[in-house]
Amino acid sequence: MFNICNNSNTLMVFLIIKYAINITCILVPLILIYRSIVPCFKSVMSGEPITKELAGLVKSFIAGFIVFILPSIFSFVLSLIPFDQSAISTCFTNASLSKIQSLRIQEKEQLRLEREQKKKEDEENFKKGQEIDDKKREQIKKQIEEAEKKRQQNPLPEDSTFNGTGVWADSIFPLPHGSSTCRSSVFGPRTHPITGEYDNHSGDDYPAICGTSVYAVLDGKVTAAANDGGYHDGMGNYVRIQHSDGTISVYMHSSNVLVKTGEQVSKGQEIMKVGTTGSSTGCHLHITIKNPSGTNVAPSNYIPTLPSCY
Repeated sequence: MFNICNNSNTLMVFLIIKYAINITCILVPLILIYRSIVPCFKSVMSGEPITKELAGLVKSFIAGFIVFILPSIFSFVLSLIPFDQSAISTCFTNASLSKIQSLRIQEKEQLRLEREQKKKEDEENFKKGQEIDDKKREQIKKQIEEAEKKRQQNPLPEDSTFNGTGVWADSIFPLPHGSSTCRSSVFGPRTHPITGEYDNHSGDDYPAICGTSVYAVLDGKVTAAANDGGYHDGMGNYVRIQHSDGTISVYMHSSNVLVKTGEQVSKGQEIMKVGTTGSSTGCHLHITIKNPSGTNVAPSNYIPTLPSCY
């Protein structure tokens, strides 16, 4: 038996004939009836005899009826042709499914290509980022090494206001020479850069590159140290040192603390690295000085300092 689905041209011709006959069988009767009814209507309205028009109307109905039954005649003729008519609906269904599957395959392939392209771009960007980070780390390393050499040559920073008349006349600046040039926030009233609230700043801030060494300003004992990355009331990683006169110096926001609680430290000993942990907007050292009664005092009255950045 002939399967019409196996020949796309035959299927197309079959569909064209079928739909053409269906459309014709609907339109032709309507046209014939319309052309017969209009003359009858005109005759009735004018009062003329409608015998001739009535005969034409009957003929149109007969012709329309014949045309109307053509699809049945067509179906009968098709039943005489030896092909599997039941397979036609299956053929259309399979064709639709095949098209849908083809579209899905195309979409999957497009998505695969896009993912591969995105992966390639991400790998290239990651590689470029690593190269940039490596260069930055190398620059930071060189800057720290240069700052350390300068510190060893001169423990006091340039532009230091220390003149030997402070409370701690023998103290040193807590950062390497040249690693910081000014105080970004000084002791006293200010608007908090994160909360926006007006409060009292407990010490002085010195901006410096993360990883820069931080030194004890005087000999003393470490009474508290945290290196767990916690918030700690905004201090982040910090070191608290008590000195022989009962005063305390606190160093905050470290990226890496190098001493432990109970340890004795010497003036100029490296105790931690500059960081941006806790309540911080960038890499810097915050130092707080407390007098023997535990009240915060201006660090600039105790240790060598720098002018304000503003």
